[in-house]
Amino acid sequence: MHLKYNILYGKKTFFKEYIVSNVKNYNIIDINFNSLDFENLKEYHKLNEYIGQRYKKGIAEFQK
Repeated sequence: MHLKYNILYGKKTFFKEYIVSNVKNYNIIDINFNSLDFENLKEYHKLNEYIGQRYKKGIAEFQK
């Protein structure tokens, strides 16, 4: 299981590095729901507020 997590993390890291290097304006908001730092975002009002504060209108969006 741990190896699977590392592979997925590697793909995410590669994708983010590619976007940062090749796209002038981008919207990437990193949230790790396994981290206690983001525990409060499991409530949808808090999650919506968190994303709304960081979202930049009119630039490229990428979803996985």
